[in-house]
Amino acid sequence: MNTTENNKLIAEFMGYEIIYRPNSNGFIEISDTELCDVDDLEYHKSWDWIIPVVREVLTIVNINLINYCVDELKFCVLDNDIDGAFEEVVEFINNQKNQTMKAKKTEQKGGGYINEVSVAKSRAIKTPLHLYSEWNTKVNKCNSLEEIQNLLKKDKNN
Repeated sequence: MNTTENNKLIAEFMGYEIIYRPNSNGFIEISDTELCDVDDLEYHKSWDWIIPVVREVLTIVNINLINYCVDELKFCVLDNDIDGAFEEVVEFINNQKNQTMKAKKTEQKGGGYINEVSVAKSRAIKTPLHLYSEWNTKVNKCNSLEEIQNLLKKDKNN
């Protein structure tokens, strides 16, 4: 895949929907009032864009105890190697997509692939982890999207 396709892959992983229009590669809705052309996505060249993705990958691996080595990704970040970090993130996403497809083919449940509840948990987890252990334990005990939403509502009301 080329850079534009990889940027689209990352945007979808981060929960953005690609909106296709005639004569374009598509857009993502960044906010209620802002669209971004997929050709202008900067995951491959901006730390401001890629670091939230790195955080998402690390959170998913830690929460789901996925057997996936993220050492190279960490080293790329520490070495200020954005090209390497971009490649590692794309590799992780593709690996997870392949795991999901394998799981669907064999009709397995669980097995370390990313599902909607796992993604919701990763977004509800607060960091740094050691400061929010009680909250994060509550999040990890949730078994459905509804439980996570109810927990978030309670937290918002407090």
